Amino acid sequence: MAEKNIHSINSFDFDAWVKLARSDPAAFDRRRQEYLEGIIEKSRGDKARLRGMQWRIDMERRKDGTPLKTCLWISEMMWDSFHDLDTELHRIGQDHSAPAERANPPGAAGNSARVFSFAIRPAPPPGGNARD
Repeated sequence: MAEKNIHSINSFDFDAWVKLARSDPAAFDRRRQEYLEGIIEKSRGDKARLRGMQWRIDMERRKDGTPLKTCLWISEMMWDSFHDLDTELHRIGQDHSAPAERANPPGAAGNSARVFSFAIRPAPPPGGNARD
């Protein structure tokens, strides 16, 4: 495997990783750990949280024994996290919109607006000034 910057997501060579995994699983695992640690180090996020998440993934890999089971577990974990985020965003949205809706229910006095129409002007010629 080329020794270019292994911590760059742009330099990830899938075929080289497959070849290494097939020819030397122990070396593959060491490189995988180095690669992941490099990505975590470059992250702007909470590094301790990312390391904790990676630890959970590594423990599932050991427990499940097959890549497919681990992949399914990771997918389920991501969907659970997405669902939790979606639920929280909806809760926050309801908390913020409810007082405004109670204070100004639709159709209440003071809930009107005057709409202005604007004529569409043709685009200026190339090189022309839009304010002419």
